Amino acid sequence: MPGLIYVSCALCGRREAALVSVQSGWRMVRCLACGLAYVSPRPTKASLRLHYQTYRP
Repeated sequence: MPGLIYVSCALCGRREAALVSVQSGWRMVRCLACGLAYVSPRPTKASLRLHYQTYRP
């Protein structure tokens, strides 16, 4: 899915993170400051909107 954005930690705002795993092409990282795990890069709101407009289960 095009339209990815690298994000900082939603809990503490820091950008320093270590890779935890990669699942189906998505990178799970862990914040080095507070330990929160999150996906980065993640889809932008615009790319998610486009994806779900055409998504059919």
